[in-house]
Amino acid sequence: MITDYQFKDWDFGAKFIPVKPTVGNVGKNGRGVIYFLISVLDAITADDSAYVACKIGLANGGERKMCSVFEGHATSNCGDLKLQHLLMVKKVGVVEAWLHDRLREDGYSSLSFSNPVTGLAWNRNVPKEYHHFCKMMTGGTEWFICTEKMLKKYLDAAIKRYGDSSSIPVQEDDDYNWIRKTDTRPSLIFKWNKDGKPVVDGNSYELTPQTLRFAWTYRVLTGHAPTGCISHEVMHPRRTHSRK
Repeated sequence: MITDYQFKDWDFGAKFIPVKPTVGNVGKNGRGVIYFLISVLDAITADDSAYVACKIGLANGGERKMCSVFEGHATSNCGDLKLQHLLMVKKVGVVEAWLHDRLREDGYSSLSFSNPVTGLAWNRNVPKEYHHFCKMMTGGTEWFICTEKMLKKYLDAAIKRYGDSSSIPVQEDDDYNWIRKTDTRPSLIFKWNKDGKPVVDGNSYELTPQTLRFAWTYRVLTGHAPTGCISHEVMHPRRTHSRK
């Protein structure tokens, strides 16, 4: 008899049952970005509830590196991707690990592991109707299920503990990896057009609309941009830079 065991609760006689996921990026402690990423086509995010499935990850470096990470997520996600929050920090590995631990211990992980000391499940506060989406634990380990309001609470807690994006000095940093910047080309700059919409100032050098949209999003969410870019003027409600 042929049976599809892909989604059956069967361990095939496994002797090793992990009690928690492998620790990831704690050693990556340079300057970088913590990102909160949502796929709009995700079954949880797309339903009528206030809950979303959100990946909290990191990118070492600046705008260009974060753009590469963002584009890399396109392969494994169907539908449009949304950056809910971006937070620039000095030690990305430490901040990412702290956020993961907080959300897991508070019961909002997509994973069904339990704390071996307290016995509390990492997903105990995730609505039961969503548990079947993650029961095999074959997806990523950095996904969390909660409301956007809760995500903002954890972001604010991280800012209170580690500082906001304004603590990262990049405005006059010639080594900062802005999109389009090379030894012979200036950084990408936006200006307002006659209709009051942002457009590239000068030659876009074949940058796609997706890349330009990412650059705009990165700059208005972090509050950082190359000198002369009009994104400084935009005070986005989810901006993580304290400068007014």
